[in-house]
Amino acid sequence: MGNFFFNIVSFFNKHLIIYFSIVLLLIASIFFGISRLKFDENIYSIFPQANEFKEFNKILKQNNLNKQIIFSVDVNQDSPEELINRLDSISKNILKCTDGLVVDFEYYREDNHSSILSYFYQNFPAYLSSNDFEKIELKLNPDSIYSSIENADERLMSYNSLFFKNIISIDPLNIAGSKLSYVNQYSSNSGFQFEDGLIYSDNGEKVIFNASLGFELDDIAKNKELNERLELFKIDLNSTYSNNFDYFGTFQISYENSKQVKLDVFVTMIFSIALILILLIIYYKNLLVPFYFLFPAVFSGFSGLALVGYINPNISVISVATSAVLFGIILDYSFHFFTHYKYSQNIEVTIKKITFPMLVGSFTTVSAFSALMFTDSLVLQNFGLIALCTLTSAVFFNLLIFPTFLKITRFKIKLSIREVNTNPIPKVIFRLVIFIIIITTTFFFIRQSEFKFNSDLNNLNYHSKELIQKEKFYAGINPKEDKKIHLFITSKSRQEAIDLNFKLYEDLIGFKLNNGLEEIVSVAPYLIPEEIKEVRHQNWNSFWSNRIDSTILNINSASIKFDFSKQAFNPFEKWVRGLLPSENYDNLMSNLGLDKYIYKTQNNWNIITSVVIKRNRIDDFRLKFGKHDSVFIFDVSEMANNLLISVQNDFNYLLIFSSLLVFISLFIIYGRIEIALFSFLPMVISWIWIISIAGIFNIQFNFVNILVATFIFGLGDDFSIFITDGLIQKYKTRSSSIKSYRSAIILSGITTIIGTGSLYFAKHPAIHSIAIISIVGIACIMLVTLFVQPSIFSFFILNRTNQKKSPVTFLGLIISIFLFTYFVVGCLIINLFLLILIPFPLHKVYKRKLLNFIISKLAKSTIYLGFHVNKKIINIEKLNFEKPSIIIANHSSFLDILLMIMLSPKVIIMVKKWVYNSPIFGFFIRYSGYLFIPEGADYNIDKIHSKIKDGYSIVIFPEGSRSFDGNIQRFHKGAFYLAQQLKLDIQPILIVGANYVNKKNDFIIKSGELILFVLDRITPNHDSFKKRFGLFAKDVSLIMKKSHKEVSFSHVNTGGLKNRVLYNFLYKSPIIEWYIRIKWRIESNNFEYYDNLIQNRKRIYDIGCGYGYLSYYLHYRDESRFIKGIDYDEEKIIIAQNGYDKTESLNFEVNDIRGLLYQSPDVVIFNDVLHYISLEDQYKVLSEVANSLNDNGIILIRDGISDLSRRHKITRITEKYSTKILRFNKTSQGLSYFTSESIFNFAKEHNFNCKMVQQSKKTSNVLFILRK
Repeated sequence: MGNFFFNIVSFFNKHLIIYFSIVLLLIASIFFGISRLKFDENIYSIFPQANEFKEFNKILKQNNLNKQIIFSVDVNQDSPEELINRLDSISKNILKCTDGLVVDFEYYREDNHSSILSYFYQNFPAYLSSNDFEKIELKLNPDSIYSSIENADERLMSYNSLFFKNIISIDPLNIAGSKLSYVNQYSSNSGFQFEDGLIYSDNGEKVIFNASLGFELDDIAKNKELNERLELFKIDLNSTYSNNFDYFGTFQISYENSKQVKLDVFVTMIFSIALILILLIIYYKNLLVPFYFLFPAVFSGFSGLALVGYINPNISVISVATSAVLFGIILDYSFHFFTHYKYSQNIEVTIKKITFPMLVGSFTTVSAFSALMFTDSLVLQNFGLIALCTLTSAVFFNLLIFPTFLKITRFKIKLSIREVNTNPIPKVIFRLVIFIIIITTTFFFIRQSEFKFNSDLNNLNYHSKELIQKEKFYAGINPKEDKKIHLFITSKSRQEAIDLNFKLYEDLIGFKLNNGLEEIVSVAPYLIPEEIKEVRHQNWNSFWSNRIDSTILNINSASIKFDFSKQAFNPFEKWVRGLLPSENYDNLMSNLGLDKYIYKTQNNWNIITSVVIKRNRIDDFRLKFGKHDSVFIFDVSEMANNLLISVQNDFNYLLIFSSLLVFISLFIIYGRIEIALFSFLPMVISWIWIISIAGIFNIQFNFVNILVATFIFGLGDDFSIFITDGLIQKYKTRSSSIKSYRSAIILSGITTIIGTGSLYFAKHPAIHSIAIISIVGIACIMLVTLFVQPSIFSFFILNRTNQKKSPVTFLGLIISIFLFTYFVVGCLIINLFLLILIPFPLHKVYKRKLLNFIISKLAKSTIYLGFHVNKKIINIEKLNFEKPSIIIANHSSFLDILLMIMLSPKVIIMVKKWVYNSPIFGFFIRYSGYLFIPEGADYNIDKIHSKIKDGYSIVIFPEGSRSFDGNIQRFHKGAFYLAQQLKLDIQPILIVGANYVNKKNDFIIKSGELILFVLDRITPNHDSFKKRFGLFAKDVSLIMKKSHKEVSFSHVNTGGLKNRVLYNFLYKSPIIEWYIRIKWRIESNNFEYYDNLIQNRKRIYDIGCGYGYLSYYLHYRDESRFIKGIDYDEEKIIIAQNGYDKTESLNFEVNDIRGLLYQSPDVVIFNDVLHYISLEDQYKVLSEVANSLNDNGIILIRDGISDLSRRHKITRITEKYSTKILRFNKTSQGLSYFTSESIFNFAKEHNFNCKMVQQSKKTSNVLFILRK
């Protein structure tokens, strides 16, 4: 992949005219694409496009409540007439200076007190419930009447006597006093007073008037324009006159937020950019680095927007603003490019090294972001599209356009010797950090803290102190404590809407009495359903029918005592008798400003009720009124809460979808589930940390920083993939490219923390909220990628291969865990069974036999459950457990014990102390009669003899401990001493393959072959048996060593060695791994044939060895062979040389075969290599080999011959595809194929016997065997 991109860059470097033409074309396309963009400034586009949110947007646009602007000026002791004239003048000037942005001024209302009172008492019965009549009844006893008249007399003596006069005359008993607030829309709760047609503040110092916006509230530009114009008007007016003019409207909140966001972003950006530039200059030691660094980011940003302009020109401005977080990932690409360029000092190497991880990281990140396009929110859809276009542009710009630009400008970054020799993190610190991370992750996982979403958009709005005071004064509420909510009744008919609204109003009154509802503004008291009116008036008349006379009598009696006239309370009598004169109230609602609370749309009638409630009672309120089917609670916070649920559902889906997409992509790209898990696991761990830390420290997610979370996921994905690639390169080639990747990640993480962390100082809550989440998220990701990933990779791969153990595979790990778990659980069950068996009334001999039978079957089932391991027992007929013997076997694996025990229940083992005292199997080992003799076998002959008499054969591993390399070590003499003393047969058994399947001190059981080869018994009649036991041990050791080598050579072939060879190439590249798998499948029979031809010849040259898989096979067949693999391709040789499972007798070298010097070879193999050099050079190379070859040496030439013209065409096509298109095989010349005749002639000329063997039916490949 890197070669492909570098070839394009090389082409651009050689053809600058084409390069500049493409760049100019790109720039022109960018300008045109951006010009096509149309920005949608609707702030509510974040809401999903579901029905309930469409209804929300619809109501938001149709009602005018949020469009109100309230103005105030000082009274200044002006008369009402003077105030009205002043307000009229100010209104006209505002209208003029705002140029239609403000309309519908209202500063004077007629005095409607008398009309309101008249309406109220006329319709008072309609406000009464059955409980109200009980309260009225209490006011009608003589004592209560006397007290009420006395109170009325006192009120008439107060300064408000004129106001109270009319009320007292009609209601001296204060029957209706508690209901008067129903019709008083300017109650004390509102903070305003109404007098002489004007609205005053509560203290009477300011006069209030209002108007409406002449534009939609979501128009951000006009919000700004109006605020600026009004602010200039305010300054001018207040400087000329002592008006103390001020204003407030919801548009001001929008403007203040926009202004604060810009200020915060500007200040924090200047601060963070300054720090980042200083960091870049210090690290790269070059003043021009910042320019070059930001150039790809700027170009990619504009390219991304241009692509969006072509794909979907209508874009949300919020999504464009939010996409600024993508620059963190784009800059991350620059960090990787420049840091690797700094270390390599070579553009070619840089492109080749970073292309694969950058493309993989970008693909997975883009895939995750692209999933946002499937959400319901327009903002998230647009954000996903921008991410797709921008990040794709960034990758291709960094890999294709930018390198040539650096070449033209001759830009270089110096690398100091100190940086080259940077020491790794000390092991002590590294292990300490890993330990802390493991403990912390375990704690976080167990604790499972739930992160919280803050769905209240008010907490994301910026409220300056001045704005809070304004809102408190003009809206009559404290935004931190109170909340205004609008309830909507919608119906097809006006009458039904009125009926529903009145029912709602009465429910609100009930809620207010019990739950402290602060204020209710409703048209319900003025729009009473006729049916309710009629029924309740009847109830009123019925109530007074037998109470009027006595009540009037008691009132007149009490009024005489307080000097009231006889006619003073005549209006009361008319009221209770239903004789009050009716008036026309048609204009009353409009005069009170309530007409805007009822309006008609195309098909529906809508009625609005406005309430003010304490924030701590909102949940109770929603619980009560959210159940009304006909009521729509218009509350941005409630919509935000619903949005939260929708967004959570979206993000749950996205998290699963994008995670699966990223994981599957990693699996396909890397070709191994292990590397996919390894790359993906850090992201999982990081999320556990982020969510837990957020839960512990009450760091709340919101609609702003949740998008930052997607950015963290993208950056974490990128970090993880680069570290993965660096570690694979280190494992594959022993290169130090991981240093540049680590440096890039640290720099990227630090700059991201600086950039987003500086937002902590922002005053706007939404901007401020980004800082904590991003700092925690990036810090977690850096810790995991820099410490956890290398640790996991080292534990499962690097450390193991350094110890000549195989890298762990996923299947091998699962099977190993299963098998060990199965065995341990089986041991625990046997222990439990033993608790039942011991007291069982049966002779101990029989109980031991039963126990040993169970132990043998457990061992056998454990071995045979390993389905991935082939099992063979050869010469099993030679085993005779009826005649006890000393069984000896070579020992190199834990599996050896199970292999011996499974042979028969009559087999027991002489065990070591740790086995005998093991808490898992020590209990039943001791009871079943297994032997532990700390002083040595020769000191406890009697004990051993008793076991022999019981019919048991005793297994002893004469090496004493497990061999690490699988070769048989020196034998101890104990087993042979016992055999001689007890006159017992020795039964040798060879174990082949156990060392490979389960190496010493390893927990992995690999796929492979287990072979038990039973040798002939050594009886007391054997010559060696009669020797001194030391010599006896040596003789048997030699027999077993010789037999072990013969068995290994004869029974372990390509089938048994396939995995051993392949494990040297695991995780180095999916292409390499599958190439070798396919080659092995095709060539395995040929490899066996070569091995049979080579026989005991020791010095072998594998010319054109490629990745060295044939060399490895020949090495494993006989490790005493000295094999040297030669190839022209340095990359292949590096991979071959860095195989973990080889000895010093196998080596690989980069060389041109035309100048290679051969050191007395026995075998030289030319494997599909000679055709890469000219015919003349072929002859010279073969001549050199022929002259240096040892006597009885052989030359194997495998290649295509031009004689087979029809099949040779296929050979030439495949080779051209390999060398010219894929460039998988390197060559400095054209392809030159020889004929079979030329090889036979060469053999004759150099006195070689020559034989040709055809090796393919489809191609012209044949094998020439030349024997000296």
